Amino acid sequence: MSVPTTLPVQDLHFDKRNPRLSGYGVTDTTPGVEILKILWHSMNVLELVHSIAARGYDPHEPLLVSTETGRNVVLDGNRRLAALKVLTVEKFARDNQWKVPSIPAQLHQALLQVPVRFQ
Repeated sequence: MSVPTTLPVQDLHFDKRNPRLSGYGVTDTTPGVEILKILWHSMNVLELVHSIAARGYDPHEPLLVSTETGRNVVLDGNRRLAALKVLTVEKFARDNQWKVPSIPAQLHQALLQVPVRFQ
């Protein structure tokens, strides 16, 4: 395994082949926003949103990432990625009418890049 580094959340993508998502009809063509909705409604992402909003992102828990066809795919940590996307991209919560806590600008800035470890 590699040494942890940081990447922008916007450059990280959900693992469409994750076994937890197979029961929801996710395929290679499923848009990321649809996967975000599945994770939100089925896998208690709100719990992680509240935790990250209260304590920040734990730098000792990097997301496990693989580069596949030029994209950084999160192999382990898709729920955390969903929480980060909801906290850093206001549009997701607003468009879906999800109630998420407000976070200070400093925390928002800190969450834009997170630790990752490449597989």
